[in-house]
Amino acid sequence: MKLLLLLSGNKDRLLTSHNLESADFDVIKLDEKELAKPLKMIRLIKSKRWDAIYFGTIENILQRFHFLMKLYILFSYPKQGSIIDESGNEEKYLLSEFLFFQCPKAFFEIIYSMFVIVYYYIKLPIIRCHYVKKH
Repeated sequence: MKLLLLLSGNKDRLLTSHNLESADFDVIKLDEKELAKPLKMIRLIKSKRWDAIYFGTIENILQRFHFLMKLYILFSYPKQGSIIDESGNEEKYLLSEFLFFQCPKAFFEIIYSMFVIVYYYIKLPIIRCHYVKKH
């Protein structure tokens, strides 16, 4: 049995666009915000032994939280799955790509964001002081 976590869109259109059988899937409708609740998602994924986990959306390009979806697939047992949309696009989960490309990318984004916050935390009082002295 496979799990389809439907974030948005129509289940029937999604499955037909990828030539998947509806009988092979347990479908659970989720709100996009529920992806940000890791304990709930991990409990849901580990509640049964799934053959694969699919995340279904209307449009893959417009969907947020790709990193979290792939992280949840990593926590599933067979570590198979993908993010699919109604127009037939599929973003497969590959362990090597996730570990060697997306994880370091997320790490550098976090480091860079922290650098920007610290930089402007230091710079903003200097700019404010300079602006107040002129006026």
